[in-house]
Amino acid sequence: MKTRFFSILALAAPAVFAQVSVPEALAKHWKVTGDFTIAVAKMMPPDQYAFSPIPEEMSFGQLVVHIAGANLNACANASGMPRPAIPQKISDGVKEQKKDVDKDGAVQFLSDSFEFCNTAVASMTPEQFSEVVELPRVKANRAES
Repeated sequence: MKTRFFSILALAAPAVFAQVSVPEALAKHWKVTGDFTIAVAKMMPPDQYAFSPIPEEMSFGQLVVHIAGANLNACANASGMPRPAIPQKISDGVKEQKKDVDKDGAVQFLSDSFEFCNTAVASMTPEQFSEVVELPRVKANRAES
């Protein structure tokens, strides 16, 4: 019985201990993170997008837009791909610091940002992940940016 168990274990071990590449791990990360974050954004009722715990904090809608913008910056820096433009309506709202962010526009922007990140990560070569880039305040490899 023990011999049979260890034979099965020996055959299964390569699959269990198989290495996952950095691009595969990041692609999986962005997919799971994107699905969850977009689901949360969709669940919030439109009239609650202006909710803010205190006036000094971002509203829920502003936070959704902030996450999308951070995604675009991080994935453009990491991949070297050009950063997509921010939709005009979102850009205008950010400039005016409006608390009444449009839910549909914010969810679309968030979805587009995760789609860009998935494409950006998938386009990267293993060499790009260790390539050092200079960002405004720090030097980092692309995987860290």
